[in-house]
Amino acid sequence: MIATVLVAAALAQPQVLVVTETRGFVHDSIPAAKAMVASLGYRTTFLHGARELTAARLRGADAVVFLNTSGELRLDAAGKRRLLAYVRGGGAFVGTHSAADTFARWPAFQTMLGAQFRGHPPAGPGRVDVVDRGFTSTRSFAITDEFYVFRGRAKRHVVARVHGGGPLVWWRRYGRGRVFYDGLGHFIATWSDANQRGLVADGLRWAMRAGP
Repeated sequence: MIATVLVAAALAQPQVLVVTETRGFVHDSIPAAKAMVASLGYRTTFLHGARELTAARLRGADAVVFLNTSGELRLDAAGKRRLLAYVRGGGAFVGTHSAADTFARWPAFQTMLGAQFRGHPPAGPGRVDVVDRGFTSTRSFAITDEFYVFRGRAKRHVVARVHGGGPLVWWRRYGRGRVFYDGLGHFIATWSDANQRGLVADGLRWAMRAGP
């Protein structure tokens, strides 16, 4: 009886598909990022590559996460249409850090995400100002990371920005779906930072319509 209840409780948790495929820069923080996402308590499936986002998997998914992906992932035209249709139809998509440096030759992906990676100054300490405190109670926090600069004019709601600089964390609607992007995540230590954990956790909940 107890085992049945535990199984039912586990199956009631949202199903999150996480892609960490890299065809460009490979972040050594990916294992730490995976561990943090796994600790959030969802039914998390880590995929070897974007091409594993099959129609069957997407039908059962509550969210898709591109966790520090990079470059032109192995996803054919049909797979690209499937991913956009999933989000546009009401799915949740979360991207972290170099997700903005993914599919640079696929403009529709960058439009869906809300911006495209343009470059970054040298990595180092910086300050992040939280604009929308519905996602975290912290008004501002210091962190060492690689702070991206973006190109793109898609409409987006800024959650946090680099102190004295541009947007770093945002959400946007895409059709009936919800997209959340967090530009932090370069270093291993970033993924044990409580503020980063809070942003990703709250962003994922929001994207799945269970958050602020």
